[in-house]
Amino acid sequence: LSLPTIADAKRAVKYNFLLTSCLLVMVGWLGLVLYATYSSCDPITAHQVRTKDQVLPLLVLHVAADIPGLPGLFMAGVFSGSLSSVSSGLNSLAAITLKDFIPEQRLSRMNNIQQALLTKIFSAIFGLLGYSMTFLIRFMPGMLEAAMIIGGVINGPIIGVFTAGMLLPWINSCGVLGGFLGSVLISTWIATGGTVYKQHMPYQSLTAPAYPSNISGCPPDWLTDHNQSVVAE
Repeated sequence: LSLPTIADAKRAVKYNFLLTSCLLVMVGWLGLVLYATYSSCDPITAHQVRTKDQVLPLLVLHVAADIPGLPGLFMAGVFSGSLSSVSSGLNSLAAITLKDFIPEQRLSRMNNIQQALLTKIFSAIFGLLGYSMTFLIRFMPGMLEAAMIIGGVINGPIIGVFTAGMLLPWINSCGVLGGFLGSVLISTWIATGGTVYKQHMPYQSLTAPAYPSNISGCPPDWLTDHNQSVVAE
């Protein structure tokens, strides 16, 4: 929908695959750096950070705190990358909604200005929905787990819609939409129940390695809050 030809679209998908693969390799390498840096000093156990999402900013402050402007530049890059991904996703959702959910007869009677205005309204609605989801983050251990839960809730029904469209030629749009919404509701119920249940009775694996809680290599000033909490307990 956003490129002039199919060949350009295929080329964009290939470039996206290569760049995404490089990004995943860099993120995995960053995880190895985090593990190597804090293998003998867990920041969460030492009460330097509260959640796993805060470990990477702590690493930046820990390593580059003496370089003026670099920590702020890093955080600005993180937020800029996130906002650019969110904005492009909202615009894509708005364009797809305009193309697939507005009847063709009504769409043909609208001029370009009206279609652009309706697209902006859809983008604002999706933005408000996404913003409302941020209030649920505080009930979860971190952003990664929240993203995995939300992705699991949505991706399964989407795969079901595409599979039904390819393999079941006798179904119509009402059946697909009803099945998608029903799948989302059931997946949301399962994900919400699992999250709430895990808060009251955490799952203890018998085979997974223990959570890293070594603080033997922490600086003395990092252990002040930890020692105070131990004494209070």
